Amino acid sequence: MRRKIIIMSLLTFVFCAFADSADLQKGMSYLEKKDYKNAEKYLKTAYENGDKDAPLQLGILYYETKQKDLLEKYLKIGSDNGDALASYVLGNYYDDMKNNDLVEKYWKLASEQGYKPANYALALFYDAEKNDAKNAEKYAKKAHDSGDLSGTTLLGSLYEEKGDYKNAEKYLKIAADAGDVNAMYKIVDLYEKNKKFSQRDKYLKLIEESK
Repeated sequence: MRRKIIIMSLLTFVFCAFADSADLQKGMSYLEKKDYKNAEKYLKTAYENGDKDAPLQLGILYYETKQKDLLEKYLKIGSDNGDALASYVLGNYYDDMKNNDLVEKYWKLASEQGYKPANYALALFYDAEKNDAKNAEKYAKKAHDSGDLSGTTLLGSLYEEKGDYKNAEKYLKIAADAGDVNAMYKIVDLYEKNKKFSQRDKYLKLIEESK
């Protein structure tokens, strides 16, 4: 099954950009309200006036209204202008379309442009879609290094899959101790397999306390 990797909803994306102009601000407000006609009017004006965040917002508008050609046009403009979030959303769109080559291209670009959630998305992508353990580990480590606990948990799981129980325990413990419930379940399984029952019981207790 293809893994759906949307770190944030599209409506969340709307609020990630700072409104550099009154037209952009109005367009984003209408977009939030799903008043697409007025959103398009003001966002296009902002774009024509050179607002750097307008292509992303137009791309989101056309994403939500399912206008494929226009969403690709404006998200590519944003991506080409260095907007990491535009690159990431474009990768999400190609994920919807099951176009792995373009998913990889734009999520890698988003990562290179500094959008940290792209690292976890890429780690999952390489693990699930490409069966590429080396790159999965690479991007899971980048996600971990950026403070993404999901990346830390995934990194531990990847180490466990290849039989590196020392590093599996290390990273799963980091995530579990930081409160990641998924990591707690995984480290319980790890300790169960390795007959480390006292350590297992500690995390079973934490799981119960988290409910």
